Amino acid sequence: MGNQQGLLAAIRANPAFLLDSFAPAAQQQQQQQLDEQQRLFAVHRLDTGTSGLVCFATSAHVAGLVAKAFRERRVAKYYVALSARKPARKQGSVTGDMARGRSSSWKLLRSSSDPAVTRFQSYSLAAVQPGLRLYVLKPETGRTHQLRVAMKSLGAAILGDPLYGAAAAAAEQQRMYLHAAALRVQLPDGSWFQAVDRPPLADGLFGHAAVQELCGRLLPDALEQDLGPWFEEHPLLVSRTTAMGTPAGAATLEGTSYQSSSSSSSSSSSSSSSS
Repeated sequence: MGNQQGLLAAIRANPAFLLDSFAPAAQQQQQQQLDEQQRLFAVHRLDTGTSGLVCFATSAHVAGLVAKAFRERRVAKYYVALSARKPARKQGSVTGDMARGRSSSWKLLRSSSDPAVTRFQSYSLAAVQPGLRLYVLKPETGRTHQLRVAMKSLGAAILGDPLYGAAAAAAEQQRMYLHAAALRVQLPDGSWFQAVDRPPLADGLFGHAAVQELCGRLLPDALEQDLGPWFEEHPLLVSRTTAMGTPAGAATLEGTSYQSSSSSSSSSSSSSSSS
């Protein structure tokens, strides 16, 4: 899962593996080194600035199966985000069509012919910073910038987001506080595999003790092995597996791995993106 040997081990062993969209030479070196180890296929992506789980396959066949699961929405994805703005509401859904805006941004429309859907629940972190809230976000669709646009529509742009928040305020932050924290995918045979990755300790506000404690309650380590309902106490966030059984292990997951990316990384060759 998140600590499997592979890309993550390579990143930890060699900082040059960190992707940087402004350093083509570093990207080329990283790709060459990866090719020497094992060819990987990214089946979804994260925006630059978003940290957390990225799913890779080690064969085109497996990549196709997992990408199909994403397309058919046999996936439950959970992100955590921080915002310092008071939201229009503390929990609920954001639904609407999306269209391109200015300067590479997207906007939410009032129409719903093919809507992006985001469920959310928020929690106060006023003890850390006045007005600060943590959001658990569950995108039901996978549109570009979907979560960032949803948060802006609530009047609570993600802290550190230079595109959808105030640029000057974003520049004061160490990063954009959006993290891909949990993922479960149903395979064609009905089995499930899943992974959980809480925000990193040494990462600005994400590393604050109160933030870590809240994430620990919402995303306990045992969640990764839990094939029962996730977030059952929150109807908006709940996900259930339809096929119960032994947690997917190395045999079931052959050809598939999860890795945790730093906030400076961004994967390519995507089939789904909602960050």
